[in-house]
Amino acid sequence: MAAGFEKGQVYLPECFQGICIWKEHLKACSKDYYLPPVSVDIDPSNLKGALIMCPVLNTPGFQQGVPYLNPLDGKNMNRIYPGDADGTISEKMVYVVFNELIRLSEWHMDLHGGDAVEDHEQCVLYDTGVSTKEVDEKEAEMARYFLPGIIRVFENGWPNTSSTEVAKLGIPSLTTEAGALGAYREDDIQYHYRGIINVMKWLKMLPGPPEEPKDIKIVASTVSVKVKHGGVFYPYVQIGDTFKQGDLMAEVKDIFGNVIEQIHAPISGIASMMYPKRVKIAGDPIYSIFGF
Repeated sequence: MAAGFEKGQVYLPECFQGICIWKEHLKACSKDYYLPPVSVDIDPSNLKGALIMCPVLNTPGFQQGVPYLNPLDGKNMNRIYPGDADGTISEKMVYVVFNELIRLSEWHMDLHGGDAVEDHEQCVLYDTGVSTKEVDEKEAEMARYFLPGIIRVFENGWPNTSSTEVAKLGIPSLTTEAGALGAYREDDIQYHYRGIINVMKWLKMLPGPPEEPKDIKIVASTVSVKVKHGGVFYPYVQIGDTFKQGDLMAEVKDIFGNVIEQIHAPISGIASMMYPKRVKIAGDPIYSIFGF
């Protein structure tokens, strides 16, 4: 926790486990790389208010490289907010974080980066309709000043996720995404670093004017695309690509190269996430699409 010499906002980017927030999954290791620069680069003498950072929460998942879950109890820690003081180890951890850290904040971020099986387009997500109109408006502005290319708005939130449950407290909250396969990607690290610093300038926690947002796409729907047959995955659409309904996105082939299945876009949109593992079984997800 960095505390400035002047009173100001209390800002909480939860970035846990070398991955992202203190939430739950083993998210992209890119997060492990950007919180240290933030903590080192910020001079407390120039800071108004307090910045609270939690680098690692799901230490078992972090240490064992387990995506999504805490291996001690098999819980996804971003599906059990606000936690339970009498529950399993994950539920207890979330309860403590939610009540002893998050409740201290006036602004909150849940920072994600591509998990061990995911490749994410850089974007920001926030909820509407779970708190007051004022909180909705603050979340929208905070999302813009994080400087994403895309903002995904979730009407009525996503119950038991950190951002939704935090917003219910009246604390503006958002979730960020960027990164792939738990790998080091400097562009994704800089995206998060730049976003954190810019939001802090917007909140007047740091000196200097914030960079003004521009060219942001706002989307309000997501469609998951899955394969119907097992085989080898040949993607023709990459993260960030746009396409029209009916366009060929991918094929599944057998080991001899024969086409088993063609996957066409169910809607027009942009590829927001891809699951690039080459060998698929029936029912595996391959893309998430933000619809236009």
